Amino acid sequence: LVTLTATATITDNDGDIATDSQTVNIGDNFVFHDDAPVAERDVNSITEDATPNEVSGNVVTGTGIYHEGADKLSADVLEERDNNKFPWVTGVKAGDDTSNAVSGDVGGDVTGTYGSVVINSDGTYTYTLDNTNSEVQGLTDGESLTDSFVYTITDADGDVSTTTLTIDVKGADDGVEITVPEHTLYEKNLSDGSEPKDEDLSVSSSFSFKANDGLGEEGSVTIGGEEFTYSQIEELATTNQTINTPYGTLKLTDFSGNDQGGEISYTYTLNNNVDNDSQAGATDGEYIDKISVVVKDRDEDTKTDSIDIKIVDDIPSIDVVENGAGSTLSVDETNLKGDATGSFKDMFKINLANSSAGADGADDFADWEYTLGIKSPGVESNLVDTQTGKDVSLKVVDESSKTYRCCRPR
Repeated sequence: LVTLTATATITDNDGDIATDSQTVNIGDNFVFHDDAPVAERDVNSITEDATPNEVSGNVVTGTGIYHEGADKLSADVLEERDNNKFPWVTGVKAGDDTSNAVSGDVGGDVTGTYGSVVINSDGTYTYTLDNTNSEVQGLTDGESLTDSFVYTITDADGDVSTTTLTIDVKGADDGVEITVPEHTLYEKNLSDGSEPKDEDLSVSSSFSFKANDGLGEEGSVTIGGEEFTYSQIEELATTNQTINTPYGTLKLTDFSGNDQGGEISYTYTLNNNVDNDSQAGATDGEYIDKISVVVKDRDEDTKTDSIDIKIVDDIPSIDVVENGAGSTLSVDETNLKGDATGSFKDMFKINLANSSAGADGADDFADWEYTLGIKSPGVESNLVDTQTGKDVSLKVVDESSKTYRCCRPR
């Protein structure tokens, strides 16, 4: 109760006095308000893949990239607050609902949508971004996400104020990666090769790609010059795609992953032999069938690689067998001045059944050639003529080697 009394006194000319007073309760006219704290919202930012992947500040003093003003802690704050004995921040949680005060988790790790934050009682905080999050990696330049946390400050007599700390997660342009294995197939396994084997003419494998910014509707995967949208890639398991090369067939058979990357499965089958003499890039022994792979993400970052199939050249084979005994040399001792001669040219023949021109083929078997050779032009027989005492030796009197053409009925 608060009263105010007014007293009035009046005196006339001959000294007479009159007095009156009035008392009024003025307590209802005064309202006393408690000085409460005021928490101002805080905003900070971090960029995808930043190093280090964290940002710090103080929600009470307003240090950070952006703040609407330092939190007002009211006149009821204890003087001991500078020694950290008064809990300025009394509660933290993930989200953006500030309709009620929050409590607990001060100084602890609070997980948000794209990272986590630790807010201490004095207002200092550290936010750590989760760069493994697919939504974070899906950002590109000019795009952003927000991660919000609610915190409450409390003064000495229990008055509270609640607001938010918002982290603006900014995007960065990510490149594209492709990983492709190399495989080897052999011409000899073709139907006309030296060792026909259908089951060894195919190889099943996969290649992987990563496009953190996503393919989206604008991106694509181009294989062997054929461009496929992400929707087509997703449907490979039910709708195979076939790409032909001069020497084989590449069939795309499956996909696992999402528009930020995955594995595309394929089967390559060797169909034709390579003419290593005329094919550009071929060596005497092999040729690599390179099938280009180009991945383009939604903001047009691209990466190019290739599916490499090494095709090993087939080679001809020939089987030479003995075709009877060679000539017998007879020496007539009555005429030692004369030399005995003989021929061995028919001693060998080619076994056509075990010989092959290989997958590269031949015009006909008449084009095959073989050579018979004698390793030395002469050799001692270790025989001695008893009449003259001279050694008897053998020597080549014609060619030491001879090339013959082998023919076969066409």
